[in-house]
Amino acid sequence: GAAAERVAARKTSTMGFGPQGFRNAPASKLLTYGTAAASLLTHYSRAHHRVALTPRGLFARGELLSRWLTSQFAFTSPGEACIGLYLLYSLRDVERVRGTRRHATRLLIAAVVSLVIQTCLCADVPPVRWLGLGSSVIRNFYSAGFAPGPHSLVAALLVPGFLTTSPTQYAFTMAGVRFGDKVFTLLAGLGLFWSHGARSLVPAVAGAIGSFVAERAVTGRGWTLPEWACAIARATFGRVLGAGGVGGPSGRGGRASAATVTRPRRTTARRPMTDDRSRRGFEATPAPPPSVEAVATLTSMGFDEHDARRALGMCGNDLEAATDALLADAR
Repeated sequence: GAAAERVAARKTSTMGFGPQGFRNAPASKLLTYGTAAASLLTHYSRAHHRVALTPRGLFARGELLSRWLTSQFAFTSPGEACIGLYLLYSLRDVERVRGTRRHATRLLIAAVVSLVIQTCLCADVPPVRWLGLGSSVIRNFYSAGFAPGPHSLVAALLVPGFLTTSPTQYAFTMAGVRFGDKVFTLLAGLGLFWSHGARSLVPAVAGAIGSFVAERAVTGRGWTLPEWACAIARATFGRVLGAGGVGGPSGRGGRASAATVTRPRRTTARRPMTDDRSRRGFEATPAPPPSVEAVATLTSMGFDEHDARRALGMCGNDLEAATDALLADAR
């Protein structure tokens, strides 16, 4: 109805998908700022030729660890950096839906798997040679190597995270084909992955493979970052990120609350009960449980599922009133 349309309009025009900025997304904030800092440092130090993962650099003395790190974060092209940073910022809502602890675990597993795949291709290990990929890859990438930058991490965020967790805000029709607003983010991702041809496409494919492995590990086996790793992250990056920490003590995957709804205290006058029949008549009827659609709408806006259910319960399952309550408390 009209209330749902007003909520959708507010969500699209005022908030976008979820709160603005990096609220409840400290891992995304760290990744975005780290990528920007690494790209600027690479540009001003003129170290473009020392950040790519190449077969020649892989076996150079003292360069393996540095190339492993810089090749996954530092962009060397300003245009590519703008698109990549935009995607990292817009995909922060995947972390809000998943929870910081689970999201960071997925990204870490996907990054390790992607880096192993790229290293194996560069080193021409026997399994790669058996598949018939090693010689062609080394011949094409021996001097230039794979394109540096978080192509694998962006692909890990897009597939399947963005496709499965982000709701479609609106749809449009072009040439008789119906598209959702997700197509713009996907097109930006495809442009980034093809910015250097196969040099950037291979890391993206490796990142997508790592993302599916991470989904299997986290969803199927329940793997998450250990508490000591979260404590180190809180001690080192907590103040910089402006967050209480990565993967807090919440039982819902360490997701920080987008808003905390406080239930107002109600005072009701007692009425004399004459018999059981009148007592039953004056007893309050319990409110129906919040609908799945209403809870999904609020969580897609970045609010915590527990707080969304509490707000809907307080407001009699009125979606607009619950949204106003959460937004007012968030301020």
